[in-house]
Amino acid sequence: WDIMWYLPLYNDGSLTHPPIPEIYQGSEDVLEEHVIKGAHLMNKLSADVKANSTCVRLCGGGALLPETLRAQQILESQFNVQCEVVALTSCTELYRQAKAV
Repeated sequence: WDIMWYLPLYNDGSLTHPPIPEIYQGSEDVLEEHVIKGAHLMNKLSADVKANSTCVRLCGGGALLPETLRAQQILESQFNVQCEVVALTSCTELYRQAKAV
């Protein structure tokens, strides 16, 4: 297949899918691989930030991804907690991979 379509389906018409994360700009093939494997980063914290800050990794997918991104904003702005956000695209695929290890 030369083209992969990723079509998010939501019940709520007000939800929009976030744009391609900046960390994948120019390397959409890597993003495609991560989407197929079940999860991809929405942002990545530097090693310096991880070493010198309170950090968490938030995971969300589907209709909860916008709320996960909102939680990131709240944690960073109100509590000075730095967040990496992982967008889950297939919990089934992640389970298969974990089971195979």
